[in-house]
Amino acid sequence: MMHSQSAEATAAYKASKSLILSVVTALIIPSIEHIGVAWTNTLAAVLAVIGQGIIFLTIRYGDRMRASVDVGFSTMENN
Repeated sequence: MMHSQSAEATAAYKASKSLILSVVTALIIPSIEHIGVAWTNTLAAVLAVIGQGIIFLTIRYGDRMRASVDVGFSTMENN
């Protein structure tokens, strides 16, 4: 990551996260009205389990994933 642009990267991440969460939040009530509370909760639970699986895979195989991709790194001195 370029240290000189770390603020921009953080801002872009937070803006993307806020945009996704606002869209998902806006879809909750229509989802409940269309498919019901139980199916909306089931859908949320399935998405949570998928997310948990992704986290588990990242913890388990993260070292291998990092080893397979050499993106290098920068420091304040060489940036």
